[in-house]
Amino acid sequence: MKTIIKLVLIYIGFQFLGGLLALPVMFFLDKTYMLAFALILASLMMIWYLFKKDYIRINEYTWSIRSVSALSWMVAYGLGAYFLATWLNEQVDLPNVMEDQFMDLSFNPLGVLGIVVLGPVAEELLFRGAILGFLLKKLSWRNAVLTSALIFGIIHMNPAQILYAFLLGMALGRIYYKTGSLLICMIIHVMLNGISTALTICYPDAQSLGEMSGVAPEGWFLLVGALLLIGGSYYLNRMRELPFWKDPVLAEETASVESINEESKE
Repeated sequence: MKTIIKLVLIYIGFQFLGGLLALPVMFFLDKTYMLAFALILASLMMIWYLFKKDYIRINEYTWSIRSVSALSWMVAYGLGAYFLATWLNEQVDLPNVMEDQFMDLSFNPLGVLGIVVLGPVAEELLFRGAILGFLLKKLSWRNAVLTSALIFGIIHMNPAQILYAFLLGMALGRIYYKTGSLLICMIIHVMLNGISTALTICYPDAQSLGEMSGVAPEGWFLLVGALLLIGGSYYLNRMRELPFWKDPVLAEETASVESINEESKE
């Protein structure tokens, strides 16, 4: 667990360092630009560090969408998790100590870049690629996904985001375990943050998905979310297990044997 603690501390450290480096921006622009620059710098530093230290697992699946069908079902699964996680979060109604900052960043071009693109990319590389990738070598996949999701939720530190981030972390963790694709996780994370940001811009005074659409969330949103989750889960359960998590060397040997067997059949 030392590796995970180290990565979490480095992530927090980059958040503070990004804030310090962005402080001079306040002398030329406003506070919102400073927050945006801090988020962008912290994300870029985290991405750089993970690649420099070889924490990211690179194989044939990492940057693949597997197939159009797989990507479509995973997007549906992610949307289902988003609807249900948002609804549950609204029921708990924990204090949102970062609401003003998120609102300001949502109306700032650089803020949108940080929230919608760079932030999700850095988080997927860290929480799925590095942390979950490490845990999958040590624990059962269920415990690994649960542990990484708990870390993902707690690290947000904003009470209003913890449950939401935990539930999405569970969904994204399962997707990464089954597909081995960080690219799919990034696409879904970017999409969901983009939806949240777009809704904030279009409906700044709304307090729930129901208010934004005029539909009670416990009605259509729960039904649609459940159907998408069920469909995505069914597809995930049918996917072939990847042999790569426990032993990369064995994985290469397995892939070679499978390739030889396929050639001999031809």
